[in-house]
Amino acid sequence: MLEKSGVKLFNTAKAIEICDNKMLTHIALANNGILMPNCVYAPLCYYKDAQISNQLINSVESNLSYPLVAKKCYGSLGNGVYLINNRNELIDFENENKLVEHFYQSFIDCGKGEDIRVLLVGKKYLCSMKRTNESDFRSNVELGGKGERFIADQELISLCEKVANILDLDYCGIDILTDKNGVRYVCEVNSNAFFAEAEKVCKVNVAKAYAAHVLNKLL
Repeated sequence: MLEKSGVKLFNTAKAIEICDNKMLTHIALANNGILMPNCVYAPLCYYKDAQISNQLINSVESNLSYPLVAKKCYGSLGNGVYLINNRNELIDFENENKLVEHFYQSFIDCGKGEDIRVLLVGKKYLCSMKRTNESDFRSNVELGGKGERFIADQELISLCEKVANILDLDYCGIDILTDKNGVRYVCEVNSNAFFAEAEKVCKVNVAKAYAAHVLNKLL
C-alpha cells in the first residue's frame, strides 16, 4: 500500500516478504549457483486430525541424514529452528507442526553453534562477524552466542553480494555456514538483521552506513 502510494521503502515489500519466509528465500536463491543446505519441503495440513504420510517421513530420511534441522518458515532470533536426531523425533515434530508451514534441511556440521553473519548495505559488503555458541547448535546472540570480528575474503564477499542482488535488498544480514572441509553454505537471509553485536565487535557504524544509503537514494 505504501509503495503504491509512492513511498520509497528500504527494503521493498517484496524483498521483505521473501526473506521473512525461509522457504521462499530458498526457492528464490535456487538455480542461481548459490550453495545451500539440501531441503525437503513439508506439505501443509489444514485440519488437526490429518494423518502424517509415511511417504513424507521416508522422503526426508532418504534425502537428508540425521541429525537434520527442522525449520518453521517464519521465525527469527533462532526461534522455530530445531535439531532432529532420529525418526521418532521427526515423526513427533511433523505431528506437532503439521498445521504450520515448515521444511527440513540438512545439518551442516560447523562445530559448536558457529556461523558467519555478513552485513550488507546497498548490496555491498559492510562487515562480518563469526558467531559461536558453546551451549546450542544455533549461533544466535540472543540465544547466548558471542560475536567476534571476521575478516571476509573476496569469495565470501562476492557470494553475499550476489545473494543481496538476487533478492534486491538495500540492507541485509546473511548467515553463512562453513563445514569441516571449508565449504560454505548460505543458511538464511535476514532483511531486518540486528546489528548491535556487529557494531561492537567490528567497530563499524552500521546504522550510519544504512542511513547514508537511504539518503543517497532519496536525494
